[in-house]
Amino acid sequence: MATQYGDIVGIKWLREDPSGSGQCLVEVAFTMPAYTASTDNGQLGGNSSAGTLHGAASDTLVTILQNDRRDGKTVALSGISTAVAVVASPGLQGSTRFYINTPAVSSSNLTFNLSSSTGTEIDAASGVSDEPINIALAVSLT
Repeated sequence: MATQYGDIVGIKWLREDPSGSGQCLVEVAFTMPAYTASTDNGQLGGNSSAGTLHGAASDTLVTILQNDRRDGKTVALSGISTAVAVVASPGLQGSTRFYINTPAVSSSNLTFNLSSSTGTEIDAASGVSDEPINIALAVSLT
């Protein structure tokens, strides 16, 4: 199975828990390269040669988010369930809407499949770039 790395094109910090528990909600917008449902899975973040931010090679999703905050807090995905991310708005390529399906934390990154609105995994032959996929992601801050 090949990993197709999403290109993060926007990060918006939505809410921090006012009780100080360290839970936070962040919206991440990303595009995807060509994706074949039968052989590929998607990933946000990776290593310095794979995960991208605005088209440039970057780092793990956790490091990308930490660097975006610029307040010295540590971001963690660990300990969060597989329901870590939900679609805030689907991506669009041509007339097809794309969603994430089966999101899961893999090390310091997020893995997923691309699906239709019915939750069925589908091909994105030319990628997803007309409109980015936007997800709401739960993270912990320390």
